[in-house]
Amino acid sequence: MKAPVCLLLLSFLIYQPLVFSAEPNLSPDQLLATLNNRLVSVERRHAAMEKLANYPKMKLELHLMHLVLKRDEPVVLRNIAAQELIKLRKPAIIPALEEAVFKRSAHIDSLAKELALSVLMEITEPSFQETLYIKLVKLVMNRKENAEFRRHILQQLRRVVLLPEPYADDLWAKQLALNNTEDGSVKLAALYYLEGKPDAQSYLEDILPVLLQAPPSQDTFTKEAILLMADRVHLKDFGYYVERILTNPKEDADTRRIALQFYMKYPMDGAVDVLNQLLGKVKEEQLRSDVLEAVEIFQRS
Repeated sequence: MKAPVCLLLLSFLIYQPLVFSAEPNLSPDQLLATLNNRLVSVERRHAAMEKLANYPKMKLELHLMHLVLKRDEPVVLRNIAAQELIKLRKPAIIPALEEAVFKRSAHIDSLAKELALSVLMEITEPSFQETLYIKLVKLVMNRKENAEFRRHILQQLRRVVLLPEPYADDLWAKQLALNNTEDGSVKLAALYYLEGKPDAQSYLEDILPVLLQAPPSQDTFTKEAILLMADRVHLKDFGYYVERILTNPKEDADTRRIALQFYMKYPMDGAVDVLNQLLGKVKEEQLRSDVLEAVEIFQRS
C-alpha cells in the first residue's frame, strides 16, 4: 500500500508549483500552463489570465476564446473569460465569435453562444453593428434555433435604441409576441424587449386590441404578461382595456380575474355599476367572489 501513497505524494509535489506557487514568480509559459490546468482553482486561473494580459505575444485572447467555448470548463471561469475578452477588445477574435453565435453545432452549447454574443455586442465596431443586429433579428425569428438562446438575443437587442431597417419599427417583435404557435418563453422575451423601447406606449396600443378580440386569440399566460407590461409603463387609458376584458363573457375566468386586479387599480367612472352588472352574469364561483369583494371595496372607499 506504500507505493501508491508515495506516487500520489510525488505527483502532488510535481503539480504543487503550478497550483500553489505565487503567480508573480511564474514565467508567461508557466502562467499559460496554470490557466489551462484544470487541477488549479478558478481563482488562480483567473489571476493567471490577468497577468497574461501583460504579454501580448502569448495571444491570451485565443486561449480565453477556447475557455468560453469549452463546455466542460467551470461556468464561473467561462464567464470570467468572456469578461476578460471584452476588456482585451481584440478584433481578431470576431470571426470566431460570429461562428459560435451563428453556426449551429453540436459542439457549441447554449452558454458558449450566449457568452460569445455578449462579447460580440461589446467589441463589434460601430460600422459593423447594423449588419450584426440584422443577423441577430433573423436568428431570433428562426424557430429552429434554441429557444433559450433566442431569449438571450432578445435581451441583448433590448439595449439597442433603434434597429436598422427593415426592423426599425419592431413589427417583427410584435408579431413574435402574439404568435400562438411560438414558444411561450420567447413570446414573453419579445414583450420584455418591446417594453424597453422608447415607443413602448404606442406598441402596447397596437397589441392590446388583440386582447379584446372575441373569441380571445391569446393564451392566459401571454395576456397576463401584456397586462403586466401595460401596468409597468403606465399605459394611458389602461382602465378602458381592462374593463373591456373584464366584461367580455367569452374571455376565460382566469384572465378576467387578472383584469379585475388591474381594474381595482385603474377604475373607470361608474365602476361599481359595471361590477354590479357583471355579478348578474358571472357564473364562475371564484370570479364571482372576487367581483363581489371588489364591489364592497369600492363602496367603502
